Amino acid sequence: QYAAECYDDSRASLRLVPPHSGIAYVRAIELEGWLDSAAKNYRSAQAAFVRALAALDECEVLDMSLRASLVHVLSKTMAEFDSNNVDRLIKEADRVSWTQNLVREQVQTLRHIGLVHRRSGREDDAMRLFGEASSIEPGSPWQVITLAECAWLCVDRDDSVGATGYVAAAQCLVDQINWATVLAEQRVALLVLAQAVAR
Repeated sequence: QYAAECYDDSRASLRLVPPHSGIAYVRAIELEGWLDSAAKNYRSAQAAFVRALAALDECEVLDMSLRASLVHVLSKTMAEFDSNNVDRLIKEADRVSWTQNLVREQVQTLRHIGLVHRRSGREDDAMRLFGEASSIEPGSPWQVITLAECAWLCVDRDDSVGATGYVAAAQCLVDQINWATVLAEQRVALLVLAQAVAR
């Protein structure tokens, strides 16, 4: 009950930020989405992130880093539960000017779109997205993650040769990367890789 009260109070406070107050309004909607996501209210979270993107369009100065971040979390939310609005997600991703400092958001967004395709049975589209994501920054933690996703997809398709090849490539990279500065990505990469190997 206490957690529910805190959740409701936080949402009410965020909604006090007036519309058309620029980035502050966008951030308030984004935080509302994060609250919903933490509470596993993924449909509400998705709606909040979509509203935040729409509010960002109304700002005088477009913050591309913020847009990339919002598209990233929207893709993550969709990968959690929704396979019906992937076209909307792809359109939002296409509107981002992906630069070198947005590599993490770009790779993870492509990965999440791939996961949505995979869950919907569009395996060729999923493999294309995973492949595209793995090629963005060779030798990076994100390449390990996306190679492992490719391996897992091969397992789903009963392609043991392909799965073995992707697992071997990912395992080779694991030993070459300095993980000290990317611990979060390490956990994701090793989890996905372990799941692929276990399958």
